[in-house]
Amino acid sequence: MVPTIELMGYQELEKGLDDIIKYVKNPVKTMAEASMIMLQNINRHFQNEEGPNGKWIGLLPLTILNRRNKGAIKILQDAGELLISIKNAYTSTSAEAGTNKVYAPPHQYGFPKMNIPARKFAWLDDESQNRIVDRFIVGLKEA
Repeated sequence: MVPTIELMGYQELEKGLDDIIKYVKNPVKTMAEASMIMLQNINRHFQNEEGPNGKWIGLLPLTILNRRNKGAIKILQDAGELLISIKNAYTSTSAEAGTNKVYAPPHQYGFPKMNIPARKFAWLDDESQNRIVDRFIVGLKEA
């Protein structure tokens, strides 16, 4: 007599794995949430005037004198165009937040020839990175 092994719960396991595969192939909801977290994170950097290494370098007196909005003392926010240009976008395979303003890179990375110090605004702090990872974990659990 040959022993018989019966797999119990195989159909449930197969359905669960199918749901996970569907999620992994198209996590668009999680990508949307991740891009929003990125956008909120960048906005917070503008509000707090901080980069990954602390507070941004202050404005030069000449910069303050040349401002269009004489009452504005917020760094990188003379007219506010850079901040409001930052948008988020996502697909089923990517999430991003950023700007298409041509003057953004000199402010992000610095431009010594023009005496512009680096004031990193497009970066993810640890809290935001953890929130994004948590969203993916939740997405997998909900699949």
